[in-house]
Amino acid sequence: MIPQVSSTLALIFILIGTAAMLIMLELKGNPRDRHINRYLIRTHRILGYLFVGMFIFMFSLMIIRVSGYQEELPPRVIFHIWMALSLFCLIVLKILFVRRYKRLTDKVVLDENTGRFFANRKCGKCHTLERVYRSFKSMEGWTKTVNRMAVIDTPNIRGFDVKQIIYFLIKQQEKRKGLDRQEIEREIGKTLISQKCSGCHDLDRVIEAVKSEDEWHITLERMIENADDPQFLTDKEKKEIIANLVRKKQDS
Repeated sequence: MIPQVSSTLALIFILIGTAAMLIMLELKGNPRDRHINRYLIRTHRILGYLFVGMFIFMFSLMIIRVSGYQEELPPRVIFHIWMALSLFCLIVLKILFVRRYKRLTDKVVLDENTGRFFANRKCGKCHTLERVYRSFKSMEGWTKTVNRMAVIDTPNIRGFDVKQIIYFLIKQQEKRKGLDRQEIEREIGKTLISQKCSGCHDLDRVIEAVKSEDEWHITLERMIENADDPQFLTDKEKKEIIANLVRKKQDS
């Protein structure tokens, strides 16, 4: 092959690899709107195929050229072959790892300190942190809240941030109540009552009311009907609220 053509192909090969690397850094370190991310991911995949295709083409040409040598290969050629074989092994390993461990990238190592950092930084933008740390919610409750927050503050809150924040909030509320599950469930019920019932009437009216479990169930069904939103309360939230209200009656 003409040296100029070979050098041009090598330069294009390097530029494609550099572009693919920069796009991946952009996706991981500076997330953007979902539509832009989707475009970047598609571009990264196309560049990856081009990179592998060009390498196979250049590798094949190298083998053809080397096979034409009748005498001992010069050191420069040996070094060139060694570099090509090393790159070939790295590309094969990379493809095998990605194909074999597809779900590996979905596994996020959850860390309490990381979650605290994101919670303080992301949650404090719209409301006081005292409100966040005083709330008690189930895993489902925190997941809904944090995901709703992520939608509002897109693209500043990523999927990674969401998982870390939820993990931290669950852990810190367990610590506040000494890992007492019943106490945590009681506090979750209090938070739900405060959030769902205070929009229409005074909380004193709710707390002072004396009803059986079936009566509270009827009351909550009427509340959902008045809210005109089937998702206003999930079945789990209804159980937690009713359990808390019935427990108050028993304690009194």
